[in-house]
Amino acid sequence: MIKVNFAYRHSLQTAVFVLNEGGFCRKYGLEGIFNHVPNTQEAEDGLLEGKYNFIFGNHVEPYLDRVRRGEKIIYLAQASNYWPDRLVANPEINSLEDLKGKKIAVLAKGDHPELIVRQRFRDVGLDIEKDSIEEIEVEKINMMKAYKMVLEREVSAAFMLPPFDYKAKKDGLKVIELSPFPQIWGVTLATTSDFADKNEETVMNVLKAFVDAIHYFITENERTLEILSKELTDALELEGDAIEHLYKETVKTLEKKPYPTLEAIRNLYNLTLVAYPEIKVINPLMLWDLHFLRRLDESGFIDGLYK
Repeated sequence: MIKVNFAYRHSLQTAVFVLNEGGFCRKYGLEGIFNHVPNTQEAEDGLLEGKYNFIFGNHVEPYLDRVRRGEKIIYLAQASNYWPDRLVANPEINSLEDLKGKKIAVLAKGDHPELIVRQRFRDVGLDIEKDSIEEIEVEKINMMKAYKMVLEREVSAAFMLPPFDYKAKKDGLKVIELSPFPQIWGVTLATTSDFADKNEETVMNVLKAFVDAIHYFITENERTLEILSKELTDALELEGDAIEHLYKETVKTLEKKPYPTLEAIRNLYNLTLVAYPEIKVINPLMLWDLHFLRRLDESGFIDGLYK
């Protein structure tokens, strides 16, 4: 068994729980140690210092740190290619335009989720500053706090991921569907180029475990729901039907072959570029090393899982 340390960022990275609890690391000769590391910089520094071998997440910072510090973080695989958010709002809110002059809850100003919020407004011709939309900041990972701020009318709305749309409907809040937004987010498998160059077999076995876990998540719904219930009932204060909703919505986004799409890469790069123009010197594809995944794909391994 080869010991491998993973860092994952938050409780909605549900495929990570299946990878851990389903025994997929051991199946491919790995002793997987899973560490919950909510803080962005702590996860990235841990990866660069060798404390973690892989992280799930970190999407904006690797671009910045490649410019600022010359760091060599690379992405190996992408489990989902669009951001499935909804607007959860007080009942009198019927559209994004109704949020002019209102307060909204956001997760970590200047970071990935908040940059997406700004883009959502730009897409309908609004600007947070010009249209006097006041952002009330909560911790990046604390989506439950943002939800409760809407529920208690401290703010007018928040952009939320499933299953908070399900909770909102039960609690009498307005849920406004939004257009699908192609985006790199969530369960993005990352390491450093130095580690990948020196540990090719380990990288390949991690990818095997990863795509096998995705297959299991998609095809073994009862056992996957058991795993998610164990992990999320207390962490996100969820009931069984909300977890089932989360499962169904997650399956819609999962890639059987976890390649990123060009549109998702472009959207991530562009919203990062608006906030941090210094990354314009970087080609957005510089961070992606897909040759390991392509090798696994061309071997027939992934197709074989679904036969």
